[in-house]
Amino acid sequence: MKRLLEKLLVILRERNIAAKLVCLVLAVVLWAYISSTKMGDLKYRIRVEFKNTPHTLVVTSPQNPYITVMVSGTKDLLKDVRPEKIKAFVNLDRAVAGEDQKFTVEITRTELPDNLSVGTATHRIGVTIEKRLVRRVRVVPKITGDVQDGFIAGSPRAVPESVTVTGAESVVSKMDAVYTKPVSIDKLAKTANRDAILDAGDNGAITLDTQKVVVVVPVYPGKDLVKIEKKATVKDAGGRYRLSIPEDLVVLYVRKLQHDAEIEPDDFDVTIDPEVHTVAEQLDKGDEREIHKLCLVNAFQKAHFERVRLVLVVPDMIWVKIAKKN
Repeated sequence: MKRLLEKLLVILRERNIAAKLVCLVLAVVLWAYISSTKMGDLKYRIRVEFKNTPHTLVVTSPQNPYITVMVSGTKDLLKDVRPEKIKAFVNLDRAVAGEDQKFTVEITRTELPDNLSVGTATHRIGVTIEKRLVRRVRVVPKITGDVQDGFIAGSPRAVPESVTVTGAESVVSKMDAVYTKPVSIDKLAKTANRDAILDAGDNGAITLDTQKVVVVVPVYPGKDLVKIEKKATVKDAGGRYRLSIPEDLVVLYVRKLQHDAEIEPDDFDVTIDPEVHTVAEQLDKGDEREIHKLCLVNAFQKAHFERVRLVLVVPDMIWVKIAKKN
């Protein structure tokens, strides 16, 4: 054993292996140090949140803004960085209504080492803020398909019939109704209830107090009903406004009470009262050139009550375009 050790010492002295091992160890340590201190950058796309918006206001632009955030530091520290640890926000606690107002973007970081640098080139963004408006609007079912032969579909109605819309004044003030997603009545032979989703469109400036309604589709046997087509007339608005409807034809379904009864279209009147006074202020101020309003169809039987009876009116509501005359 002693001879073996002596022989190894001779080899180390003659071939300088000790120095080589020391250099190798030092090189590994130096490489590890350089690797741990090498600098790098990471870029993340971070959504900007709006905080402390006054209850009477709403942000209309931009919708869901994003900024680019740069994180700089040693690569050893960067490997543990996650985008969810970085937040960007705009404080609107002192905001007022106005267009393209400049606000400072603030950045917060959580669970990130202090020697990591976090910053952005986007220090301010333009924000458009409007007054918040809340109102009730009618729900209009959107129907597709046809009921079974021999049956008649009445005018569908939603339950609830109206919903609360909240959002920017410029948008909500123009809304008279909100539609449902398409509801199929294909091959129906009796009255049915259908769940329906409300269609708020792509407008992020409004919210609805409910997303679902029930659409009631009344279906009637058509065997004993007589169909009459009648043009609707729009009640005069006093000459200050121009009124028009895209489709003025209304279908009346009438049941004979006497077998030999004759049914005349002139026995019925179909009118629409757009109640212009409810939108006159908007038109008179010049905020809108024209307004589309969903109005009730009023059908009246004028004579021969003992021989015929009005059973059904389709549609029971029609859109009316109201415009101020020049």
